[in-house]
Parts: sequence; C-alpha cells; structure tokens
Amino acid sequence: MSQSDIVTAVFGHAEDMVIGSPALPIFFEGVAVKPPTVPKYLWVRLVPNDTERPTVSFDQGYVWQGIIAINVVWSNGVGLLPPTKAAEDVAAHWVDGLRLEQPPIVVEINRPPSIRPAVQDGASMYVPVAIEYRAVARG
Repeated sequence: MSQSDIVTAVFGHAEDMVIGSPALPIFFEGVAVKPPTVPKYLWVRLVPNDTERPTVSFDQGYVWQGIIAINVVWSNGVGLLPPTKAAEDVAAHWVDGLRLEQPPIVVEINRPPSIRPAVQDGASMYVPVAIEYRAVARG
C-alpha cells in the first residue's frame, strides 16, 4: 500500500460530488488549472498525518491517517449562506463510516465532517470542510 492508493480512492470519490446546480467545478491539489474568473468552485486536497502500527506485532501492517480538506470557494458579496449550504452538501457526501475500497486498501471516514469558519481571501472567500480518514491495507 502506498500514499498514492489513498489519493486514488479519495480523489475518485471527490470526483463523484455534485454540489449545486449547475454543479460546481472541482479542482484538485497538484493539478494545474485556471480557476473561473468568478470564484465559485471546490478545491480538494489531501493532508496526510501520522502513520502508525496499531499492534505490538511487526507483521500486522500500518494505519495511515489524515484529513481530506475541501474548500468551498465563493466570490465575496453574496453572504455566507450560499457557500455554507454548499459546504453542508460536501459534508453530506463524506458521511461518518463511509468506506472507500481501493485494493489493496480501504479508506474509512472515521468522524463526521467539520465545517470550519469562512475565510476571506482577497476578492473571494472559502468555507473549509475537514474530513478525517484512516486507511488500512487489506491482506
């Protein structure tokens, strides 16, 4: 198992999100894109955290943990309601207990997603959604 297996599973599930009507475009960290001139999109990134061996035995494998960070980016001047509603829809796509099978691994969402306070960034704002995960190898 490698970090790339986790990226494949997470980004694959993120591509299935349909947020808003028409659906908001989804951009992924590490992929060169030109965001829309009027900010209104989703920005997905993976933030790996600790890798640990949960047992005393050295042959039992590892658990990878981290956060899926999805920013709902919106133009200023529309208030907090539209981007917050979109953030709620993002959170609903990543329910607590969701299991993403990407052999040889399983990525599990192990807490309800958290919607963080909006952040102003020049002519736009974003509402972060933090989704905690853990991944284990299937033998």
